[in-house]
Amino acid sequence: MPIKYIGEHKLVTLTYSRIEVLACHSLTGDMDYLLRVQVEHLDHFSRFVMDSLLKHPGVLDVKSSFVLEEVKETTALPLAQLG
Repeated sequence: MPIKYIGEHKLVTLTYSRIEVLACHSLTGDMDYLLRVQVEHLDHFSRFVMDSLLKHPGVLDVKSSFVLEEVKETTALPLAQLG
């Protein structure tokens, strides 16, 4: 979920304090941060966005997308091709 962020308030504190946040990445472009979150259901997601993210003093905008299907995810590096 990309986030538009303003001000000097620390988003890092929010990301570490919320168990829903699995990853937080700083971005270039229109949005400032990308959060990867995992929630139980849509109501949980709605509460997380409305009660935590949008109430944070530095969060200006939130855009969200949902994964419909995982096509590929790996952490393996092609080390054999580098040597």
